[in-house]
Amino acid sequence: MINLSVILKTAKGNREAVKRYLLKQKRISQLYKIDNGYNFLLEASFKGLDDVEEFIDNMTEKFKIDELKIFYIIDCYKQKTGGI
Repeated sequence: MINLSVILKTAKGNREAVKRYLLKQKRISQLYKIDNGYNFLLEASFKGLDDVEEFIDNMTEKFKIDELKIFYIIDCYKQKTGGI
């Protein structure tokens, strides 16, 4: 299993459509609106690198993504579990 975080930036007129698309993706477990030059941060899990490539390719074909950074999760030291 490959776990990753992605931050991306897209044009203002594109953001709502990108958000709706990302909300429908079953592989995405968390989706956040962020700032500091980016619009979205997402956390997702994939079976393999081919699945990651397919997801990124599909998204970038459907929408103009100005900037995208992928961070592969190597290890988890602390994870939120319920509550606040």
